[in-house]
Amino acid sequence: MKNEEPVSIVVVGTGYAGVLSALRVARKVTAPVLLLGEAPMLVERIRIHERLAREREVCHRLAPLLAGTRVRYQPGRVIGADFAARTITTAEGATFGYARLILAPGAVGKQGEHGLSLARADELRSELPAVRRVLVVGGGLTGIEAAAEIAEAFPHVKVTLLTDRLAGELGSAGRDYVRATLLRLGVAVREGERLVAMDDGRVITSEGDIPFDRCIDTTGMRASPLLRDLGLEVDARGQALVDPLLRAQGHRDVYVVGDAATPGEGWSAEAARHLGMGCKSAMPMGAHAADNVASSLLGRSQAPFAYRHPGYCISLGRRAGLIQTVDADGVPTARVLRGLLGAWVKELVCRYTVFSLRLERAGLGYRWRKLPAALPVAPAYNRQEA
Repeated sequence: MKNEEPVSIVVVGTGYAGVLSALRVARKVTAPVLLLGEAPMLVERIRIHERLAREREVCHRLAPLLAGTRVRYQPGRVIGADFAARTITTAEGATFGYARLILAPGAVGKQGEHGLSLARADELRSELPAVRRVLVVGGGLTGIEAAAEIAEAFPHVKVTLLTDRLAGELGSAGRDYVRATLLRLGVAVREGERLVAMDDGRVITSEGDIPFDRCIDTTGMRASPLLRDLGLEVDARGQALVDPLLRAQGHRDVYVVGDAATPGEGWSAEAARHLGMGCKSAMPMGAHAADNVASSLLGRSQAPFAYRHPGYCISLGRRAGLIQTVDADGVPTARVLRGLLGAWVKELVCRYTVFSLRLERAGLGYRWRKLPAALPVAPAYNRQEA
């Protein structure tokens, strides 16, 4: 096995949270920063549904994003770690030492024939002109956006959306608008049906069969299996349990951020309620972990992660969208932005994700909405040594 020189800070993952973590911590300390990932690019996963309908570029090379910084990208797939020795190992046979480790491996959906990966989106886009029936399984935001995009771009395709509940994250006004827009686009919404089995070319539901030519299953989003493989404490979805400082439970030098992390011991109920999957929380977590890593190396106090749910944004094709506001507790309100205005705001949000990385690289720090300082941690945690 090849032994590499020790690196003070290692970041694993080239998604939104990983790249932002690396850029931010490199601005705050002089220690070398290594960014490990399987490919030298950042994939805008929030735009994968757009790739289904048009040749939308969703991949950004890391080299321009990292140029002029002290972040060094190294291709590699992490397969093991020795937390006592502070080393990680890659499938390529390299071992890297670290003083602090930030894990941002992200989440994975259904794999294979019915998944929605970047490669699968490209394959489907080439097939859809000759396809007549597409089934989208899952009425969450990803499923809704995929169904709307296909229906608008390929009006000859009969799109069916199968879900137990449509847009369950939204308030009633938001759900009503999503349902009406899907119907206007010609999407057949099969709500309240339970998927029993899937055969070649059809699914069997609690209410009958649905035939299809192509199927996209957007359900079952889980954290990367890397976290479990490394021996970290994880929940049912494979997310690592982290303390309010975003450290993996039982590991003072290992931070986990983005879709790979979930609140563990010490979080207040208020703070835990605001956290969910998606870049809207992944990027703030990445930035905050970078701040805490820098503080720990500089001998300063670390701060608990404070984050307030910003709301939901959904694209419904290219000419309609929905912005769902939430109250101080993260609960959807009756206030929504709809139609073309909603689509414009959603597009601005998507553009800001990559633009904010460029701002961070330029020294203009990433910012996000935060809970009041008194809310992020449970009272018992305040008596523990941070």
